Amino acid sequence: MTKEYLYEYSGKREFYSRTPSGHDLFTDASIESGGNGRAATPVEMVLSGLAGCTGIDVTMILEKKRVSFDSLKIRMITERTDDEMRHFEKIHLIYEFGGHDLPLAKIQQAVQLSQDKYCTVAAMLKGSIKLSYEIKLVESQK
Repeated sequence: MTKEYLYEYSGKREFYSRTPSGHDLFTDASIESGGNGRAATPVEMVLSGLAGCTGIDVTMILEKKRVSFDSLKIRMITERTDDEMRHFEKIHLIYEFGGHDLPLAKIQQAVQLSQDKYCTVAAMLKGSIKLSYEIKLVESQK
């Protein structure tokens, strides 16, 4: 399946894109990198894509398993190289679920399936970056 993506230069370091699904995206460089800082940087978009991809997978899997939870936060801790490229060496995802009597085994399985089988963004990054994760369960207030 082929799709076309078009990015248009908007000036300085800004770009605009309309995705094939019809959504507007803007990217910009940080002020320190000569941009205006008016939109997410491309690196921030990649990290957001990873969190969104795995988050969607995990919630879909848990819905099929009839697991309910009150909240889900995905935090990322990243390590970058010190060279000119400053590429990512490691990304550690922390899945923090809030709820009552959460079934850890089912949640672990959902996260593992996302990371190992379903999340396209994780699959693309795994070839060059060490991805790891942990799961935290937080008992919600009644």
